[in-house]
Amino acid sequence: MKQKKVLVLMSTYNGEKYIKRQIESIEKQKTDCLIDILIRDDGSTDSTVNIVKTLMKKYNNIKLVAGHNVGFNKSFFELFRMADGYDYYAISDQDDIWINTKIQKSIRTIEKEGEKAPILFGACSYIVNDKKEKIGLTSQANKELTLKNTIIQNIVPGHSQVFNNKMLDFLKTKNDISQIYVYDYWITNLAMLFGKVYFSNDPLVEYRIHDSNSVGYGKNKMEWAKERLRRIKNGDGKKMTNQIKYFYAKFEKCIDIDSKKEIEKFINSRDNFLRRLKFVFSTRLYRQKRMETVLFKLTYLFGGF
Repeated sequence: MKQKKVLVLMSTYNGEKYIKRQIESIEKQKTDCLIDILIRDDGSTDSTVNIVKTLMKKYNNIKLVAGHNVGFNKSFFELFRMADGYDYYAISDQDDIWINTKIQKSIRTIEKEGEKAPILFGACSYIVNDKKEKIGLTSQANKELTLKNTIIQNIVPGHSQVFNNKMLDFLKTKNDISQIYVYDYWITNLAMLFGKVYFSNDPLVEYRIHDSNSVGYGKNKMEWAKERLRRIKNGDGKKMTNQIKYFYAKFEKCIDIDSKKEIEKFINSRDNFLRRLKFVFSTRLYRQKRMETVLFKLTYLFGGF
């Protein structure tokens, strides 16, 4: 039987403090697959590139592409464009640590479905601080994953995502990247619409929280609430709305009637308070936790989307 090949896609930017440990956690994966690493550096000004070049002398499976600073979102779409010739693809942050069974468990799940449809696998992660102390978990799946959930909740974080070639084909199609809020949220909804999403509540990554994270999770309920308020103030809800509108415009004909009605109500009820009030009492869009659904509705009601 031909040995399966996995390409890890990593975008780096000023990650000198953590990049070595993350790459080494990938190199120590216990798997029967061949693993290569494709890194696109997004214009780092610290020693990240030099550290990667040093690791390239130790490991012969790393390729580095130096790029201009375009932001992590566009950087990952550049990686998708460059990726080719592998059976599976895994996304990696620059500052996490992978549990050594991550690749094997991810691939085993995807393999059950074959190659006929886009398949995405993701998992919950341990949240760790700079001292590598476990302080919590990222979102878990307590309810069924459907488009009515994933369209308003980025439940499958990019740092946990592993997918097949059919999924990559969708990511290589032409898109207006300026309309895409975050790449992993886009991937999840594509897989939900055209293929399958598998999610495990068993953590496979130590996801690091520190001040330089582009996107983070709260460390406890109070921190979680503060983080959501910060995102609302930062306009993240409206950026999510723009992505939903773009997704709907591109794939309206492919969305099932039930989900389509809910997404249309989300998009079209935003123009005045009474319409928003009616929406929050009637919508069947949901997040994985009841309190998160309540917060979503309150945010929508008061114009946060």
